[in-house]
Amino acid sequence: MGCRFTKCKFFSCIFFLAWTYIISIVVWHIKGRYNADRCHLDFNSLTSRTSITFDGEPPTYAEIAQQYPNLTLGGHYSGPQTCNPEQTLAIIVPFRDRDTHLRFWLYHMIGNFIEQKLSFTIFVAEQEGNGTFNKGQLMNTAYKWALKQDLYDCFVFHDVDMIAEETQNIYHCKDNAVYNLSPLIDKFNYSENSIYSNHLTVGGATAFKAWQFDRVDGYSNQYWGWGGEDDDLAMKLRLRRIPLRRAPFNIARFKMIRHQRDKGNPVNENRWNLLQIKNIRRRLFLKSDGLSNLQTQITKIFFLPTHTHITVRVSDFVPIPKPTTKPQQNVTTTTTTTTTTSPPPPVTSSPPST
Repeated sequence: MGCRFTKCKFFSCIFFLAWTYIISIVVWHIKGRYNADRCHLDFNSLTSRTSITFDGEPPTYAEIAQQYPNLTLGGHYSGPQTCNPEQTLAIIVPFRDRDTHLRFWLYHMIGNFIEQKLSFTIFVAEQEGNGTFNKGQLMNTAYKWALKQDLYDCFVFHDVDMIAEETQNIYHCKDNAVYNLSPLIDKFNYSENSIYSNHLTVGGATAFKAWQFDRVDGYSNQYWGWGGEDDDLAMKLRLRRIPLRRAPFNIARFKMIRHQRDKGNPVNENRWNLLQIKNIRRRLFLKSDGLSNLQTQITKIFFLPTHTHITVRVSDFVPIPKPTTKPQQNVTTTTTTTTTTSPPPPVTSSPPST
């Protein structure tokens, strides 16, 4: 009896090892085929666009859509048919009362992304009403909504007035660091100022993995008007010991669309108080300001050929969760009150109004 048991055990081991070997061979072939089909870029063939100008009127949304017929509804591009993009990107752009800037941005940047052989979807988050602008709440809301739409590998938070000059500056995420794509801007004579040299900014265009953005609880919801939210997020990265890297300076040049200060986006005079390290540390570790207590509402969603347009009602009320020893379930969620999905509205020369 013992002999039979030993033989059965022996043959079971042989059978298990054989199946393990077969499975490993299959996985190896699949990975090899995927890597062989992965998109490869010839950097020498990528164009430099230093001649970008913002004179005159940009193309209409319909004209931009005609120029890029491979885009599908919602501003999605799955990548070239001949290869597999390495990452799938969600590109999030906060917006209000900048129709001209948005059309310039879409006109230039969509071509940039396609030339880089990316798979991407563009989400434009517009703040509803005429109240003071809150960039952080728009970013957080669009991020949480995009998470539910697809399995994105990378989230790029991008200012609407920033246009990349070099196509060699590939939009992507790094596994071990947050990646700032826009360290040099023509407004500052492409110089490395003290903020950038100390790695203290995530402004302009910055790429996050989902776990990195979740780890710092996203943007603060408390910065009203211009200034502070990017520095706050950079400080939270330092507190969480997540490195912040910058694109190489020889390819990381951006043009900024010049404009007057928006009436609804005044300089935030309270930002210096919010930026005190003790205040940031408290809000971060209590999870009392960010994705965890977001109280916005999505009131409209339009799937346009060039982008997904999300209208957001921001919240003046920023609740502080009560401490608990148990994991918090569903602390807050972004509520969608009106969602327009079918049929899609016609493309117009201006974004949907609220």
